[in-house]
Formats: sequence, structure tokens, C-alpha cells
Amino acid sequence: MDQLSRVNRASECELPARVVFVVDRRGWAFHNIASHIQPLLKRDYDLDVEILYTQDFASEGEFLDTLLERKYDAIHFFWRMYFKAFVEHNIAIGRAQELEQALTASCVSFSVADHLFSDPGGIFDYSPHFHLADGYCTTSQRLFDFYDDQILVPPPCSTIHDRTDLIVELLDRQTRHIPDSGSLNVLWTGNSEWGRWIGFHDYKGIEIIRAAVRGARDGGVAINYIEIDSSRRQASQQQVAEAMLAADVYVCASEGEGTPLPIVEAMAAGCAVVTTDVGIIREIAREECWRHRPCACHMRERQGQNRGDRTPQS
Repeated sequence: MDQLSRVNRASECELPARVVFVVDRRGWAFHNIASHIQPLLKRDYDLDVEILYTQDFASEGEFLDTLLERKYDAIHFFWRMYFKAFVEHNIAIGRAQELEQALTASCVSFSVADHLFSDPGGIFDYSPHFHLADGYCTTSQRLFDFYDDQILVPPPCSTIHDRTDLIVELLDRQTRHIPDSGSLNVLWTGNSEWGRWIGFHDYKGIEIIRAAVRGARDGGVAINYIEIDSSRRQASQQQVAEAMLAADVYVCASEGEGTPLPIVEAMAAGCAVVTTDVGIIREIAREECWRHRPCACHMRERQGQNRGDRTPQS
């Protein structure tokens, strides 16, 4: 990392003409967010915004070649871990000079959209990459306050809440379609495998939700429980919208989130929400809405489980 020098150009950047959003995979959350923003930037600021998918590149070196060739005015990484991998890989293969050329030729930014690596060791490991970018944003006030208080990284530029076309579509809908089955329709959507690649087990709390549903059914509550799990199959936004509009309750038991988009989508669809205290929840829900905190630990106690205290960390 010492091979690179970086002059922060955030205050020098004029309104760019060509912008690229770097996201991970088509159909996943960052894709949906970037796709929502792309036409708005063209409409309001006449910016030509391209979306690049890291899944399309065989290596970070190939991605560097693309940046050098296309000469973007601004590069925004939605997944800060790819920015870290991009920098470290190209340094490791001896392309530090070309990497510096690509970074200094553009305004470079990234998003912090989760609470991963927020322990002291994680902050130390990631701090050099914060200084290589011109700026970064967070997706919740909670994340902004946390990083604004860190001495090893520069303060964030702003909080930018996530938004998708699905949220807009659900807000525009006037009619909910709740089946008259006599059962409580409970929904969860997301990726149940998220976080396993870095050692987390059930970060999204899906096992907790399933246990709670079983307990409610054993207690005589009629529940129609639906999971839309992208780790098993990718559902279209239309399928998710229809599920939201047919649900009575949306449940989230995550240990941590930045902007839990399914919760915002469920609220837009008119669902009641049961959730742990994560991400922007306290920014969008009135204090009198809260009954138990944190929900996940409360459910474990009700289930008689002894897994230790895994209270979601703010």
C-alpha cells in the first residue's frame, strides 16, 4: 500500500460527464439500487452513467484494464470490499503504477453499506483504502456516526439512503392482495447465505425466524410462512412485489444491516414489520412502534435456546 500516493481530489472534482457504478451481480441489491439511480442522473444532470458488474471480469487486473481504457470521470464502488480487493490484487501483481494512474485520473468513491469489519482490527485493516478514495458515503445515520468517530479513517461525506424501483412501484400500488385463507401471511426475503464466506453463521437470522414460526404453529397460530431466498433461486422484482402485497407481516432477524431494503419495500407495500434494531430502522420507525429490543434475542429466550448473547451491534 505504501507504493501508492493519493491526493484527495474530492474538492477539485467538477461535475463529471461520464460516471461508472461498480456493482457485484445482476439482480442483486446493488444492481437494483444502481439501476434506480442511473436514469435519474441522466434526467436531472445529463450524466452518462454506466454500470459494470464485477462478475463479468475474470480478475481485478482485467477490471483495471477496463478503467484505464475507458477513462471515466467518476468511479463509484457500491461494494467496498471489491475496491479493497481491486487495489490489493493489482499491487500484488506489480501494477501499482497503473493502479495509481487509474485512481488519480478519476474521482473515486465507495459506499459503506454494512457493519462488517467495524471492530478495531477491521478498521485498521481497511483504513488505507479509505485514504485512497476521494470520499465515501454511508447508507444509514448509524453508520455515519460510527465512521465519523473513527480516528484511523477520514469522515464520511454523507449518508445516502438506498432506494430501488421496487419501492417506488409498491408505493404507487393502491391495492393489496391478501389471500382470504384465515392464516397469518408471514414473509421473509433475502440471501440466507450472506456472510458465510467470512465466517458468519445465520447472519440474516433465518433459523431464528423458522424456529419462531414453528413455535407459533405449535401454539395454535395459523401461519402461512413464505421465504424468497436468493441463495436458492433468484426471484424477479415482480415476484417480490406480489409477495409483499400479499403478506400481513414481514420479518427481519438480521444481526446487522445498512439499509435493510426488504423492510423499506415491505413498509411501502403496507406490511406490518417485525425486526431487529438494525440499519435505518430507528430513522424510519417512530419510537412508540418498538415493543421488544432486540427482537432476535427475545425470540431465542422464548424458544429456550442458549446460544449466548448475540445482540446486534450498532
